[in-house]
Amino acid sequence: MVEKSAKGKKKLRRSIIGAMILSMALIYLVLVNVGFFVYRDEVIKEHEEYAGDAIEYISRGIDGEVIQKYIDTQMETYATAYIRKTLNMVVKTHHLEAVYIVVPREDSVLRLIMSNDADLSSFSQKTIDHFNERMDNRRIVTYVRDETRMSDKYTAVRPLFDEHGNPIALICADVHIGNIGAAFVHFSFYMLVAMLGLSIVIIGVMYWWLGKRIALPLSRLQDSIIEFENKFYRGSDPSELLINDPEIHTKDELETLWGYISSLADDVRRYAIDISKKTDEFEDMREQVKEMDEIAFSDSLTGGENKAAYVKAMEHLDWEISIKIARFAIIMADLNYLKRTNDTYGHEKGNMYIIYNYNLLRRIFRYSKIYRIGGDEFVIILKDKGLHNLGDNLQKLQEEMQSTWEDESLQPWERLSSAIGCAVYDPSIDHSAEDVFERADEAMYAEKKRMHAGRE
Repeated sequence: MVEKSAKGKKKLRRSIIGAMILSMALIYLVLVNVGFFVYRDEVIKEHEEYAGDAIEYISRGIDGEVIQKYIDTQMETYATAYIRKTLNMVVKTHHLEAVYIVVPREDSVLRLIMSNDADLSSFSQKTIDHFNERMDNRRIVTYVRDETRMSDKYTAVRPLFDEHGNPIALICADVHIGNIGAAFVHFSFYMLVAMLGLSIVIIGVMYWWLGKRIALPLSRLQDSIIEFENKFYRGSDPSELLINDPEIHTKDELETLWGYISSLADDVRRYAIDISKKTDEFEDMREQVKEMDEIAFSDSLTGGENKAAYVKAMEHLDWEISIKIARFAIIMADLNYLKRTNDTYGHEKGNMYIIYNYNLLRRIFRYSKIYRIGGDEFVIILKDKGLHNLGDNLQKLQEEMQSTWEDESLQPWERLSSAIGCAVYDPSIDHSAEDVFERADEAMYAEKKRMHAGRE
């Protein structure tokens, strides 16, 4: 028995408050993460719209011939200066990082016209590949994110066309999104402060309420149950198995729970009294059943297993075969000269002859059960450890029987002789335990025939 006590255990209030704190922390983390992704996506979407609107607006006012001429000559003109002025204006009005016109090459970018503060010192291969893909006939804006430049940027891209509708350059607008994280840190801080303040108020109220309405009544109920349990495990007189009243008067589910527990404790006491009375009767019945089993499955002459036990064992082997876990062997032993011993020296000596043969089998095959299934027939079922050194044990059996047979100092009924046949279960040919037995029986009869032929 283990004595139980509430001492040293966590108080219910602290456990619930801890769970509430953990839950609020998880809620805060979820809100912060969800808020960040929603905030980031909205900000990026808003900036993308700004950039897309900007380059759509600019592209409508750009003459493709001016761009083509600038590409060919690289000479600044009034038209290109006006375009640059327009780019600078759009950068300010749409809060963009930079606006520029470029021509992509296979591994580089030709910079044509750009706003004043544009930093186009390098482009990632990802951006260059996207620029090359956009030299198509689609008059739409697409976006590419470039994290390898000086800061985290989204770039809006749209082709510019000549008078024949062929793409000749790209107009691009960069949106800086690196300040999203900083802005969200401020948002998270204010949310944390609000959550902490709200949590302190909620936890304070809950701590007081839980102590009065739940923790104290449950603690009393726990003490009563522990005392009742200790009485039960100490083996107290069943009539003394009474549970103490914890005086719960909360007029709610806890008081109802106490009523159920009290009723259950009374049932346990009555059952314990009844079980105490039935235990002695059960023990007597079990002893009787054990004795009946021994009689039913024991051979009265040898003290080993009888044919009824053999039938039961074969049924179990068939079950093991059906679920593909069978691993066993069967030895069939048929005693020689039993009839001659009975006729010459009497049945008492014949019984001794049977017992001597059984004892020899039991000594050599000590890990296996030996069944007497007829007057002079024994079956040995070998499993697990009994299968070890099977061949050596069969050889040893033959040698010891031969030794007694040739020992003329022994009485005739002490000189042992049996025909032995053995078969090991083979799932490719054996579909039942009976198939294995029949193979062992055939091997035994072949051995008996050989033995008689040798002694004639």
